[in-house]
Formats: sequence, C-alpha cells, structure tokens
Amino acid sequence: MDTLELIRALPKAEQHIHIVGATRPETLLWLMEESGRDAPFENLEEVERFFQYSDFDHFISVYSMVSKFIVDEGQFERVTYEMLEDDARCNVRYVEASFSAPDHVRQGLDYGLMVDAINRGVRRAREDFGIECDLRIDLVRNYGPDYGMEVLNWIEEKGDNVVAVDIGGSERGFPPEPYEPVYNRAREMGLHLVAHAGEAAGPESIWGAVEKLGVERIGHGTSAVKDPDLMAYLRDNGVTVETCPMSNVRTNAVPSVREHPV
Repeated sequence: MDTLELIRALPKAEQHIHIVGATRPETLLWLMEESGRDAPFENLEEVERFFQYSDFDHFISVYSMVSKFIVDEGQFERVTYEMLEDDARCNVRYVEASFSAPDHVRQGLDYGLMVDAINRGVRRAREDFGIECDLRIDLVRNYGPDYGMEVLNWIEEKGDNVVAVDIGGSERGFPPEPYEPVYNRAREMGLHLVAHAGEAAGPESIWGAVEKLGVERIGHGTSAVKDPDLMAYLRDNGVTVETCPMSNVRTNAVPSVREHPV
C-alpha cells in the first residue's frame, strides 16, 4: 500500500469544505442547463479547464460562477449529496460542511428551503454511504456585522443540523473585530465558533479572531507561523487550525506542499 492509498484508507473527519466550492464540473454543466441562462461553456472539457485555478482570484471566479447558476433551492440536494459521495470515497466518516447562505439569499433564494434541500442530500448520503454531516453557516464577512445578525435570526428560526458559524469572504478588506457582537450572540445560541483567518491576511487577522471573536477553530491560518507568540497562544488555548494544504497551494497562499507551514 503506497502513501496515498494509506491516507485514503484511514477514517477521517473533514472540517473544512464548502458545499458550493465542492461542486463537480459536470454538475456545473447541469446547473447551467437548468438555469436557462446563457452558459459560457459548451462542454465538460471546457469546464474542467476552468476549474484548474492557480490563484485565489481564479478560485473566487470559479466559486462565483457556480453560485450564479444555482437558481433553485432544490439543486442544493444534488450538490450536497455529491460532495458527501466524494468524501465517502476517501473514507471520510464525518463532515462539517460550510454553507454561505447569504450569497444565495441575496440572489433571491429562500434560506429555509435551501437548508431543507441540503439536509435531504445529507440524509441520502448517510443512507447510501454511512457518512455523517453537520452544517456550518458562513456569515460572509463582506456583508458586514449587521447582516451577520440577520443571518443569526435565520438560524434561530431554522437551525436544522446547523452547529457552527464562520466568516469567510474577503479577509483583507474585512477584518474579524467588527463581528465581535455577532459572535457573542452566536455563542449564546450554543453555536460553535470558527473564522477564516490568516489565509489572505497576516497573523493580525488570526489574533483578531481568537481575542475578539473567541473562536474555537481557525480556517487555513497559514500566516500563524510568522508569529511565534501566536503559535504558542493557539497551542496553549487549544485553538484548532483547519489546515488545507492542497487548497493553499492551488490558491497560491503557499508556493508548494513542501513549503506549507504544517
């Protein structure tokens, strides 16, 4: 058994995966057909080439393209099921899947119906593959803390299978500190606290997330290695870093797996 086969065979938990970001190229083609909109690609080969991103901006363009063509809440069932099917092939037993609900609500979709569709996909995957999945709602930092409070209202009204909140989005332009009241409320609601930090910004972004938001986990956190005091803080306070080496290489956050700070 080689190293890759061994890694695939090990039972695993996946704590950092975005539902929309895990969409298969062939499923994007299906979404385009379903949307009735003009599609920029004619075949699967063209979509697969588009998916070969090499920096963060290109990744965002892929992610945004998928989001644009999700025009019906029910489509999330297939996208979620396929994500979990792919995870199950790698012997992932548990997934905490991130869902950027605000992106889609702002495009006219209904939060509750999307959560229902996602959970249908989760239940089907559990029945077919024995994989478990909870949901993490990404507040999307670009929309600001007031909108984040509104998202918490949605979760209070319909929190089916939702166990955590996160702030993804544009880290450089939207630091974590303004979200302190939002995270205080989320904590009172019994939600786990996560934040993307230290991927597109420096250690100061991680400091803000741990000191002001009180997060339990940091998404990516590659820049933490630049600050020995921060590394010691994360260790001493049991803050987990959700490391994503291949993602970081593909988005050019780090130059290679060999040079990844993990």
